[in-house]
Amino acid sequence: MTSNDILSYCLSNLKDVVLVESWGEKGIFYNPGEVLKRGVYVLTVKEKDGDNDKGSMLNRNNVYRVNIGLRKQTFIKKFGYIPKRPSAGKIVKMDYDFTAFDTIIPQSKSEI
Repeated sequence: MTSNDILSYCLSNLKDVVLVESWGEKGIFYNPGEVLKRGVYVLTVKEKDGDNDKGSMLNRNNVYRVNIGLRKQTFIKKFGYIPKRPSAGKIVKMDYDFTAFDTIIPQSKSEI
């Protein structure tokens, strides 16, 4: 499955979503009637490392990360706690291998 397969699936099967491309990412946002600038975040696909996000080592061939929006309570239920936001260019301090494939893990750059 490619990153474009995921985005195409969302656009074809989720009602009132739009594709937004920015900061080297492609995102799916819920935005009925496109009344908001972007909409409500659903997910993003990131295909390359950025200055402040290198923990997943996305610069490898055919590697991408899918980020899914979660409520804080859901994040805590799944991962135990909200980690401290790391300083610029650093990786979240959690006991996860952020380079692992096909695994649900927290994002290496905390934005919660």
